[in-house]
Amino acid sequence: MKNATNTMDNQDDCLIFLHIPKAAGTTFAQILQRRYRDGALEWLNSEGAISADEAFEALSPARKSEVGAVMGHINFGGHSLLPRPARYVTFVRRPVERIISHYYHVLRNPQHYLHDEVRSRSMSLAAYAASGLSTELENDQTRLIAGPGEYASDQEMLAAAYRNIERHFDCVGIAERFAESLVLISHLRGWTVPYYRDANIGANRPRHSEMFAEAIAIIEERNQCDMELYQFAERQLNEQLAAHIPHWETQTERFLLRNRQYVRITEAASLVRRGVGAGVRLLKGGANPQSSLQPRATMNTLL
Repeated sequence: MKNATNTMDNQDDCLIFLHIPKAAGTTFAQILQRRYRDGALEWLNSEGAISADEAFEALSPARKSEVGAVMGHINFGGHSLLPRPARYVTFVRRPVERIISHYYHVLRNPQHYLHDEVRSRSMSLAAYAASGLSTELENDQTRLIAGPGEYASDQEMLAAAYRNIERHFDCVGIAERFAESLVLISHLRGWTVPYYRDANIGANRPRHSEMFAEAIAIIEERNQCDMELYQFAERQLNEQLAAHIPHWETQTERFLLRNRQYVRITEAASLVRRGVGAGVRLLKGGANPQSSLQPRATMNTLL
């Protein structure tokens, strides 16, 4: 398996990355930025009262025709705005982990639209999970993949998400299995597998403890669809890996070994550029990628 970064996709369709908040999307977004250069990538952002979905719709016809990839915190459905075929990818995350991560992300980011209210009310994690402050806290992964619409029940919304995945998605990656998901996406898109560094990792989150028990129960109760969706996505990931990539476990382990070396080298080079002596020592001592690598360890624990 090759490992490099190409600037062009081998697919004729447009790639739409449906970025679910707090589900390893920032790491994948950085990969897309390296792949799709020279204006080939459209990164949709919310600006004031304009949502990312509205920004997608507002793109000019010329831009919609030329863009190679689109990404943002968007709902399913943007493919209908494009003049040529499009395929989706996304990442989902264990709902309990995602909501806990969401809470601490809000606390540490004054720019977040929920920050002031959560801080002013001194909300605990359990109170936040039960607050109903945002649709992001209740089955939001399912909601984004199902797309806008009026659903008679949560199960109807989940069924819509399943249909969309079957018909329109190349892959629904798993945040906790980022490397395996990336290997599969690269294979399906005709990419060489890109190296990466974890991005947007939170620093203010404590370890799980008994004090989380109440919050976990609330999160699970309010995210039943997301829990079913995650299980579905994990089964599908296993099936796709087995169907498309012989010996995928071995290939993924080898990729992880090389990627760990890539991370060490890029981190050391960054220190060297800043004039930090530790970077030079790390470069000198980092020639053997086997020395401190644990490929079977958790692949990507992102906040």
